Amino acid sequence: PVTLADVVPTVLGILGATAPAAVDGTDLAPAVSGAALARREVYAESYLPLLQFRFSPLTLLRDGPMKFVDAPAVELYDLAADPAEANNLAGEGRREAALASRLTEMLENADPEANKRAEFAPDSEIGSTMTEGTTR
Repeated sequence: PVTLADVVPTVLGILGATAPAAVDGTDLAPAVSGAALARREVYAESYLPLLQFRFSPLTLLRDGPMKFVDAPAVELYDLAADPAEANNLAGEGRREAALASRLTEMLENADPEANKRAEFAPDSEIGSTMTEGTTR
């Protein structure tokens, strides 16, 4: 499994550069050459259900073949045995509790300022450049 956060370190790795320590993601360049990558957890989230349908946001943790989806109706899949995600294993054991606990830990340790840094508001110079020569 890969994430969009892997793009920058991978491109830098292909170019022979090292990503700064503050950059999230993993350099997947070795995998391009056929090397095996170390097993890792992958986090994902979707706010589409919340923003589009006033439902609940979804968070997900993938660890090896296991996929845990924290939603109003929790989902757990063993993708090695069930790649079509037809058999929800939620409520059937320790794997769910361990993944739920790890996901909660990740969210509790998340950077509380990340959303603010991700917002973009053009400064006055960029704003004026964007409107100059624009016709409506």
